[in-house]
Amino acid sequence: MKTFDFEQVQAVLSPLKAKFEDCAHGEGNQCETLDKHLDCCARICFQVALEVRKWARGVFSGEIVFDPDAEAAWRTEVQQIASQAIRLWQMGRKAEVPCWELPGQSFLESTLWQLRWLLDHWVSPKPSVGPSARVRLKLGENELAAVRKQLAELPPLEPRVQKKVERSLRSAKPLPP
Repeated sequence: MKTFDFEQVQAVLSPLKAKFEDCAHGEGNQCETLDKHLDCCARICFQVALEVRKWARGVFSGEIVFDPDAEAAWRTEVQQIASQAIRLWQMGRKAEVPCWELPGQSFLESTLWQLRWLLDHWVSPKPSVGPSARVRLKLGENELAAVRKQLAELPPLEPRVQKKVERSLRSAKPLPP
Protein backbone atom coordinates (compact mmCIF):
# COMPACT_ATOMS: atom_id res chain seq x y z
CA MET A 1 0.00 0.00 0.00
CA LYS A 2 1.08 3.53 -0.69
CA THR A 3 1.26 6.20 1.96
CA PHE A 4 -0.14 9.65 1.40
CA ASP A 5 1.13 12.04 4.03
CA PHE A 6 1.13 15.81 4.56
CA GLU A 7 4.00 16.37 2.11
CA GLN A 8 2.23 14.45 -0.63
CA VAL A 9 -0.96 16.45 -0.08
CA GLN A 10 1.14 19.59 -0.46
CA ALA A 11 2.77 18.17 -3.59
CA VAL A 12 -0.64 17.60 -5.18
CA LEU A 13 -2.11 20.93 -4.13
CA SER A 14 0.90 23.27 -4.51
CA PRO A 15 0.76 23.47 -8.33
CA LEU A 16 -3.01 23.96 -8.17
CA LYS A 17 -2.66 26.70 -5.56
CA ALA A 18 -0.01 28.44 -7.67
CA LYS A 19 -2.32 28.37 -10.70
CA PHE A 20 -5.13 29.62 -8.50
CA GLU A 21 -3.03 32.60 -7.40
CA ASP A 22 -2.41 33.42 -11.06
CA CYS A 23 -6.13 33.21 -11.76
CA ALA A 24 -7.41 35.05 -8.70
CA HIS A 25 -5.02 37.99 -8.56
CA GLY A 26 -7.97 40.26 -9.38
CA GLU A 27 -6.27 42.39 -11.98
CA GLY A 28 -8.41 43.75 -14.76
CA ASN A 29 -12.01 44.53 -14.12
CA GLN A 30 -12.89 44.24 -17.75
CA CYS A 31 -15.54 41.64 -18.30
CA GLU A 32 -13.53 39.38 -20.58
CA THR A 33 -10.56 39.33 -18.20
CA LEU A 34 -12.79 38.72 -15.19
CA ASP A 35 -14.58 35.86 -16.94
CA LYS A 36 -11.23 34.22 -17.74
CA HIS A 37 -10.24 34.49 -14.07
CA LEU A 38 -13.58 33.02 -12.97
CA ASP A 39 -13.27 30.13 -15.41
CA CYS A 40 -9.65 29.44 -14.45
CA CYS A 41 -10.50 29.34 -10.73
CA ALA A 42 -13.49 27.11 -11.41
CA ARG A 43 -11.29 24.59 -13.23
CA ILE A 44 -8.84 24.54 -10.34
CA CYS A 45 -11.62 24.08 -7.76
CA PHE A 46 -12.97 21.21 -9.85
CA GLN A 47 -9.49 19.62 -9.94
CA VAL A 48 -9.09 20.03 -6.16
CA ALA A 49 -12.43 18.28 -5.53
CA LEU A 50 -11.38 15.52 -7.92
CA GLU A 51 -8.04 15.03 -6.11
CA VAL A 52 -9.77 14.80 -2.70
CA ARG A 53 -12.14 12.15 -4.03
CA LYS A 54 -9.25 10.26 -5.63
CA TRP A 55 -7.39 10.23 -2.30
CA ALA A 56 -10.49 9.06 -0.40
CA ARG A 57 -11.17 6.35 -2.99
CA GLY A 58 -7.56 5.18 -2.65
CA VAL A 59 -7.93 4.90 1.14
CA PHE A 60 -11.25 3.08 0.76
CA SER A 61 -9.86 0.58 -1.71
CA GLY A 62 -6.80 -0.08 0.42
CA GLU A 63 -4.36 1.38 -2.11
CA ILE A 64 -3.43 4.25 0.24
CA VAL A 65 -2.81 4.11 3.99
CA PHE A 66 -5.00 6.56 5.91
CA ASP A 67 -2.99 9.32 7.57
CA PRO A 68 -4.86 11.76 9.89
CA ASP A 69 -2.28 14.48 9.17
CA ALA A 70 -2.92 14.12 5.44
CA GLU A 71 -6.65 14.36 6.06
CA ALA A 72 -6.16 17.52 8.13
CA ALA A 73 -4.02 18.98 5.35
CA TRP A 74 -6.70 18.20 2.75
CA ARG A 75 -9.40 19.86 4.83
CA THR A 76 -7.31 22.94 5.61
CA GLU A 77 -6.15 23.47 2.05
CA VAL A 78 -9.56 22.86 0.52
CA GLN A 79 -11.05 25.37 2.99
CA GLN A 80 -8.45 27.99 2.02
CA ILE A 81 -8.97 27.46 -1.69
CA ALA A 82 -12.76 27.61 -1.24
CA SER A 83 -12.45 30.88 0.71
CA GLN A 84 -10.32 32.46 -2.01
CA ALA A 85 -12.70 31.23 -4.69
CA ILE A 86 -15.68 32.66 -2.81
CA ARG A 87 -14.01 36.09 -2.81
CA LEU A 88 -13.51 35.88 -6.57
CA TRP A 89 -17.09 34.64 -7.03
CA GLN A 90 -18.30 37.69 -5.08
CA MET A 91 -16.36 39.94 -7.48
CA GLY A 92 -18.11 38.19 -10.33
CA ARG A 93 -21.50 38.72 -8.69
CA LYS A 94 -20.84 42.47 -8.47
CA ALA A 95 -19.85 42.55 -12.15
CA GLU A 96 -22.82 40.55 -13.46
CA VAL A 97 -24.96 43.57 -14.28
CA PRO A 98 -22.34 45.64 -16.14
CA CYS A 99 -20.82 42.57 -17.80
CA TRP A 100 -24.19 41.03 -18.69
CA GLU A 101 -22.81 37.52 -19.27
CA LEU A 102 -20.09 35.73 -17.33
CA PRO A 103 -20.15 31.98 -18.11
CA GLY A 104 -17.19 31.45 -15.79
CA GLN A 105 -19.34 32.73 -12.92
CA SER A 106 -21.80 29.84 -13.24
CA PHE A 107 -18.99 27.31 -13.57
CA LEU A 108 -17.25 28.68 -10.48
CA GLU A 109 -20.53 28.63 -8.58
CA SER A 110 -21.06 24.94 -9.34
CA THR A 111 -17.51 23.97 -8.40
CA LEU A 112 -17.76 26.00 -5.20
CA TRP A 113 -20.91 24.07 -4.39
CA GLN A 114 -18.89 20.84 -4.77
CA LEU A 115 -16.11 22.08 -2.49
CA ARG A 116 -18.57 23.33 0.13
CA TRP A 117 -20.44 20.01 0.01
CA LEU A 118 -17.17 18.11 0.50
CA LEU A 119 -16.27 20.28 3.49
CA ASP A 120 -19.73 20.39 5.05
CA HIS A 121 -20.33 16.64 4.68
CA TRP A 122 -16.77 15.46 5.25
CA VAL A 123 -16.45 11.80 6.16
CA SER A 124 -13.03 10.45 7.00
CA PRO A 125 -12.24 7.67 4.54
CA LYS A 126 -11.75 4.21 5.93
CA PRO A 127 -10.51 1.07 4.23
CA SER A 128 -13.23 -1.28 3.06
CA VAL A 129 -13.37 -4.42 5.17
CA GLY A 130 -16.45 -6.31 4.19
CA PRO A 131 -17.71 -8.30 2.51
CA SER A 132 -14.29 -8.00 0.90
CA ALA A 133 -11.80 -5.25 0.34
CA ARG A 134 -12.34 -3.35 -2.86
CA VAL A 135 -8.77 -3.62 -4.06
CA ARG A 136 -8.11 -3.55 -7.77
CA LEU A 137 -6.28 -6.68 -8.80
CA LYS A 138 -3.23 -6.25 -10.92
CA LEU A 139 -3.00 -9.49 -12.86
CA GLY A 140 -0.30 -10.45 -15.31
CA GLU A 141 -1.14 -11.92 -18.70
CA ASN A 142 -0.73 -15.52 -17.47
CA GLU A 143 -2.93 -14.94 -14.43
CA LEU A 144 -5.56 -13.20 -16.54
CA ALA A 145 -5.56 -16.08 -19.02
CA ALA A 146 -6.00 -18.59 -16.15
CA VAL A 147 -8.98 -16.65 -14.77
CA ARG A 148 -10.59 -16.45 -18.20
CA LYS A 149 -10.05 -20.18 -18.68
CA GLN A 150 -11.68 -20.96 -15.31
CA LEU A 151 -14.65 -18.76 -16.19
CA ALA A 152 -15.04 -20.41 -19.58
CA GLU A 153 -15.08 -23.87 -17.94
CA LEU A 154 -17.95 -23.02 -15.58
CA PRO A 155 -21.17 -24.91 -16.29
CA PRO A 156 -23.94 -22.87 -17.93
CA LEU A 157 -26.64 -21.30 -15.77
CA GLU A 158 -30.11 -22.80 -15.62
CA PRO A 159 -32.35 -21.14 -18.28
CA ARG A 160 -34.53 -19.48 -15.62
CA VAL A 161 -31.48 -17.98 -13.87
CA GLN A 162 -29.90 -17.02 -17.20
CA LYS A 163 -32.98 -14.92 -18.09
CA LYS A 164 -32.80 -13.07 -14.76
CA VAL A 165 -29.12 -12.36 -15.24
CA GLU A 166 -29.65 -11.10 -18.78
CA ARG A 167 -32.49 -8.81 -17.63
CA SER A 168 -30.39 -7.35 -14.84
CA LEU A 169 -27.42 -6.85 -17.17
CA ARG A 170 -29.59 -5.00 -19.69
CA SER A 171 -30.89 -2.63 -17.02
CA ALA A 172 -27.54 -2.17 -15.23
CA LYS A 173 -25.24 0.74 -15.86
CA PRO A 174 -21.91 -0.19 -17.43
CA LEU A 175 -18.98 -0.57 -15.07
CA PRO A 176 -16.09 1.87 -15.41
CA PRO A 177 -12.92 0.44 -16.94
